[in-house]
Amino acid sequence: MSSELSKVIICDEDEASGLAFMIRDLLVENIGSFKTRAKVMDRLNGTVALNTADRNRAVSLNFANGVVEIEDGLKTDVPLISSDWKLFAKVASGQVSPIKSFLNKDMSVHICPPYAKNASLVLGTGFVLSVPKSFYEKHEAYELNVNDNPSVINRQRLSPNIFALKNMRQILALLVLITICILVVKVIKVAYDRRCNSQETLTKVKGDKKWRSTLTNLVY
Repeated sequence: MSSELSKVIICDEDEASGLAFMIRDLLVENIGSFKTRAKVMDRLNGTVALNTADRNRAVSLNFANGVVEIEDGLKTDVPLISSDWKLFAKVASGQVSPIKSFLNKDMSVHICPPYAKNASLVLGTGFVLSVPKSFYEKHEAYELNVNDNPSVINRQRLSPNIFALKNMRQILALLVLITICILVVKVIKVAYDRRCNSQETLTKVKGDKKWRSTLTNLVY
């Protein structure tokens, strides 16, 4: 666990928010329990901001060289994932997948240029923050054991079963598909802009020729 803690760092820990600690604990648990999450995090490079609009809290996740620094505050010109505090808490406890929340539009995502890189960064962040569904019991995020004191509830995670390869392939296929779609849209946009520029140039040339022809007629 100490090696995972060294990869997930909270900046200014004494003044850090509850959201920062919640995300830190989730990342430490995920990269320690799931090799696929750890491998994906090692490849992430960039910053993603998480914002809880209802609590006016935000943190920025700075990924670089297999390490993530969690910093309170909302950075500008970076991809932004927004939702309410309750949903982030469910994500942190494994009750909800962030990728599923994206698809259901429970989380709003703002992606800024460069679009292909930042789209991959957001999806990779969602994958690292997600907890496999089959890691838990049927409909509960944790197995609840009530001790002699009914008010004390211990949450124990269950052992993972061999499921992940299929789910990981589906998620990676989705990442690749979205990245390809973004690249295709960018190529179409560049081609359209070039066509518009060429038409403007052609119109200008034709106008110049017409003006010169008129001037010549007037002179002669």
